[in-house]
Amino acid sequence: MKRVLVLSACVVLLFTTLQYGQPLTHEKILYHSEAGVRWTQCVFGPDGVLWVIWVPGNTNAQSGGPIWVLSYDGNTVSMPANLTNISTIKANRPHISVSPKGQILASWGVVGTKSVYMRIRDHKTKTWGEIIPVAEGYGGDEPCAQMDKNGNIHVFFSDESGGQIFVRSRINGVWENVVKLSQGRGKQGSLAVGSDGRAHAVWIEKGASGLYENVYTNRTATTSWYTREGLPGESGASNHPWIAVGPNNKAIVAWQDISHPDLENGSEIRVLELGSTWETVISFMMQHFPRVIVDRHNKIHVACQTGGGDFGSGLRYTNNVKGTWMNPQQLLASMPKVPGLSADPAGNVAATMSSWTTTGNHTGSDIKVWSLNPIKKIPVLEADFTYAPTTGYFPLPVKFTATKAFGVDGKEVGYDWDFGDGGTGSGRIANHTFQTGGTFDVTLTISDDADRSDSLTKSIAINYTPLPAAQFTFSPTTGYPPLPVNFAATEALGADGKEVKYGWDFGDGGTGSGRTTVHTYLTAGTFDVTLTITDNINRTNSLTKSILVLKTNPLVPVGLSATITLSQFWKNPEITFNLFWATNPDNIPEHIEAYAIYMKEDSGDYIRLLTLSPSTLSVSFKFTDMTKKRSFAISSLGYGGTESTWGYFK
Repeated sequence: MKRVLVLSACVVLLFTTLQYGQPLTHEKILYHSEAGVRWTQCVFGPDGVLWVIWVPGNTNAQSGGPIWVLSYDGNTVSMPANLTNISTIKANRPHISVSPKGQILASWGVVGTKSVYMRIRDHKTKTWGEIIPVAEGYGGDEPCAQMDKNGNIHVFFSDESGGQIFVRSRINGVWENVVKLSQGRGKQGSLAVGSDGRAHAVWIEKGASGLYENVYTNRTATTSWYTREGLPGESGASNHPWIAVGPNNKAIVAWQDISHPDLENGSEIRVLELGSTWETVISFMMQHFPRVIVDRHNKIHVACQTGGGDFGSGLRYTNNVKGTWMNPQQLLASMPKVPGLSADPAGNVAATMSSWTTTGNHTGSDIKVWSLNPIKKIPVLEADFTYAPTTGYFPLPVKFTATKAFGVDGKEVGYDWDFGDGGTGSGRIANHTFQTGGTFDVTLTISDDADRSDSLTKSIAINYTPLPAAQFTFSPTTGYPPLPVNFAATEALGADGKEVKYGWDFGDGGTGSGRTTVHTYLTAGTFDVTLTITDNINRTNSLTKSILVLKTNPLVPVGLSATITLSQFWKNPEITFNLFWATNPDNIPEHIEAYAIYMKEDSGDYIRLLTLSPSTLSVSFKFTDMTKKRSFAISSLGYGGTESTWGYFK
């Protein structure tokens, strides 16, 4: 039992300002070829210009040669261009498609070498690129190339004689390996890509019943091809399935359902929207090669070749734009092979077909087009923007302003920004702050409701001033405490060109600021002095240097003497110790911070009684306790915590 792939349903609104449902009219002969013409396919570009591709030939066995392409903008038909470059090549079964950004993709096969090739027309330069070999030695039948909005390419093709289906993808500019999709004997099919980037493929493969049945799979740019699904809706054998994807990203498959595959005396044309129920849209007759498209309003259009495979009689066309399938329209042609069918971004639909002619003074084939509405060129999307300021020091806030643009429906487009530093934005006006220096490629992408898009990239240079290394000098480089030291940093500029901030750590608990500063060391030791510079975006750089503050070597005072006096010994006895000393001439006065006086009682320890300034040379102590023996000593205290030996008063 076949599995049914269920996709979510979608409500589609009909855009009523266009005249849908009318038959194809506006017939025009685009080109007359002196030779027969086969496999005439077409596609509308995002500007409403129709592109038509074909190969010379009268029958399948006799067809093949250079691949030709022309364009028609509603007024002018371009001269045909030979995409294969040489006239001796035997290419066949070309296909043409358009990417969301406007690139035209032409693909073809060479059955003799089982090879597939393609060329891409750049919508900006309006030139065709070089021939790209897609695959060689696998198969060259019915190639179908599609590109998504990110430039990823998927190419579907087959080896009909070998019964194999292949696909190859180029993701992020790198070709993946060729993937074989068929598991049994397979042939025919096509591929389409939705606006969401998902690729959908359908083909026929011989089932257990011995009949060919539709097989479907899909993938994204980041996944491989999903498990194959058999599609419902085949009462006989399927033939020539074709797939399309609408703006709602739902896949639509059309095929010819053959009641007598051995006789091929006719078929129904059936359509299946994946997840829904199949419908017969063109009743039974001798007909082949259905083509299906979905217009911008998610309405389905189907065309097929009538008559025998090599001896067609024209095409039949139908659509469901009014909610029901209209009676098929018959357009006559002589010996056509495969119709082309395409919809433009504004909703117009066109079909192409060749017709053998012997009228007038010439023979050969006319390439014809019919369309619902007159073909005309529509405004293309062209992204452009300005920005201010155009340069500066980071952090740099920049205002970006896109040129206003409108889609085919007259509504303003969407604006999306990639600022090149990982930041993104949306809206016609966007503000972004560059936090680092460098040159950044800013890309604006505009897109309309018809899934057209265009991008433009401009570079912005953000000035980058490297933060200089912190540097400083100091003077004096050493000395005795108290030691005042002058510190001077080398001038440094930040990212904005302005002078940085200077922060100092003097290593003894003291701090400071400013490019120049003074700090006094009061103690001896080795101190790590650190300068830290900081610019306006909080970049920092530090440098540490050491300074040695020397210890002083104070000497004990000289000329120590003491006198003792007693008073009021008959009433309240009181003893006075008068201590005298002189400055040691060998001391450096600037090194002496104070004198320390010590005393002990009886056999106890000396304890410090007083600390006196270095200008004080005497002191007196009075006691009323006459029972204790007292002794006195003195020392010189140097800056930095040093102390001389003790001198004892006699």
